[in-house]
Amino acid sequence: MRRNLFCALGKSDNNMEVQKEEKKPISIILLTWNRIELLKKTLTGIKERTKHPYKLIVVDNFSDDGTQDFLRQETKKGFIQILILNDINLGQTAAFNKAFAYVDSETFIVTQDDLIPPDLEPCWLEQMDYLLRKNKGLGGLCMRIQRVPNIHFDNENEITPCRKACPAYLRIQYKEDLLKLPNLFGNRMYHEDSHFQDLIQSIDKKCGFTTHIFADHCSYMKPNKGYGDRINYAGYNAERNKVPSYKPYPKIDPKTNIPQLK
Repeated sequence: MRRNLFCALGKSDNNMEVQKEEKKPISIILLTWNRIELLKKTLTGIKERTKHPYKLIVVDNFSDDGTQDFLRQETKKGFIQILILNDINLGQTAAFNKAFAYVDSETFIVTQDDLIPPDLEPCWLEQMDYLLRKNKGLGGLCMRIQRVPNIHFDNENEITPCRKACPAYLRIQYKEDLLKLPNLFGNRMYHEDSHFQDLIQSIDKKCGFTTHIFADHCSYMKPNKGYGDRINYAGYNAERNKVPSYKPYPKIDPKTNIPQLK
């Protein structure tokens, strides 16, 4: 399975070599609210698995579970470069809009407190940036997760088109694209993902999922404070579920986040 992760990145690819030489930091916006244990796992994953330079921008939507004190400590350590502590819950899009003011890279990531990147070589961030730039006309590219119902993934393709939504699953996009929009990420309280795809389509671009790069959507593994209880089952594999059904959640590879189906 691991060999598939390199299908998009040939060693002789000149564009990739140039990108490696530049090593410019890429901004990462991470949104959190009342899920401190999941947040800790997410931050550890980013810290340990991101070799490409990055600038971490964390925005908290008025958590009251100890998250804000924890984030202050992490900021003092230097791991978090920009910390935004909201005094009310602004919702998803308004929080992203607030953090966007600190983005200073050509491309940037938006993500949330329950998505752990894979441990890859080249680094997941480098691969996502490469794939976005390589696929012209793409305005948003999010990672595949273990549970994506109603989407067919073709193992021969690098990118699978989004049907109705482009969620913030370690999603990468262009800063200049957001600046073309009247209200950046929009003004929805929740479910930014479908709205974002509509906005990107309004500037004649498309959205997609990575076919071979997985994020661990760890909130589906156990009940998560802040968003209610979710059972430990998910329709996890579109290749196995033409009509999505609910099956036992599979074990996942601890490095690549790929479901072990056998």
